[in-house]
Amino acid sequence: MNLVEFQRLSKRTMPFNGEPQNPIEFENMLGNYAMGLLGEAVELLEAKVNGDKEIIKEIGDVCHYAVGIAMITKNDLPNKPMLLSESLSCVFNRLLFASKEISEQAKKHIYHRHTLDISPMYISVIFDCLYTLMDYYSPKGDALQMNIDKLKTRYPDKFNVEDSIARKDVQA
Repeated sequence: MNLVEFQRLSKRTMPFNGEPQNPIEFENMLGNYAMGLLGEAVELLEAKVNGDKEIIKEIGDVCHYAVGIAMITKNDLPNKPMLLSESLSCVFNRLLFASKEISEQAKKHIYHRHTLDISPMYISVIFDCLYTLMDYYSPKGDALQMNIDKLKTRYPDKFNVEDSIARKDVQA
């Protein structure tokens, strides 16, 4: 599965179907996805102690929020992100740094009324890191498919608050 297909499938579960219609919806979605991206990036780092299966799950979660950020900020997904040649620890650190920068820009835009300035460079860094981690931990693309399967279980039709609270995918 490529990123464009993953984004299309992820969009089904995004608030406002991934297409906010006004500034309030945009800010709600931006805040949700910026916080989600940073939170999942930290969970990915924490997963290193729990083994490859947990890392693969978290890679998919980070990817979900990253494609959401790219979509709502009108940043194109990279055709083929590059694989980084640095150590995995450096890749994790770069991912956290870029996620933090996106979160900071979202915060400044939503709460401090700054002009939104999410650099396409940070989007590229995130996807370069994700591709590097997928190449190492999930070379068959399992991380993306696992995330889509989880979202389909959690939200059979589309995103809604009731299904978000029920979390059917984690109660089994």
